[in-house]
Amino acid sequence: MGVLLVLFLALIAVPILLLFISMKLWRAKRTGLRWAAIVPLAVLVYLSLQIYWALYPREEFYRAEWLQQTGFPLSNDVVFRSKSATYPDQHGDYWAGAVVEVAPPQMAEIERRLTEKWSIEPDTSNHRIGVNPYFPALVQEINITPKDDVYRCDSTAWFRVAILKEQGLVIFERYSS
Repeated sequence: MGVLLVLFLALIAVPILLLFISMKLWRAKRTGLRWAAIVPLAVLVYLSLQIYWALYPREEFYRAEWLQQTGFPLSNDVVFRSKSATYPDQHGDYWAGAVVEVAPPQMAEIERRLTEKWSIEPDTSNHRIGVNPYFPALVQEINITPKDDVYRCDSTAWFRVAILKEQGLVIFERYSS
């Protein structure tokens, strides 16, 4: 019951209250109070952006996931072709995946650094990559073959990296559960 009340307040009551306060201030007879209506509207826009970014994460989120799991950052030269994530459930578990275009020299560097790290090794299991139902939409028109290198990270989270050398792509996926 308490969760529903908090959800109601956060998603419905607070935005309506902020709009009501803005309208009251804008209708005030004093000019100084009219401009004060910008403050509640700015708070509403900020909260809306935070909710939007929680549902549709920015590129920085995926770069941080990569850094946290692999121990080294993605180059600024990589181009994100597609990305997708789910919102965390009540346990904090979520799935995130991205497809990035990488130049050949960077591809070799990524593969070298992945194999150097003690917790990342080639994946020979049947799972390989693509455990989430959202994964096929992430890799539309990309053919992942058995000869493509897939690495797994044995950390607290399920993390896979597929290196598609012929296509110049790196696909990574994190699933925490």
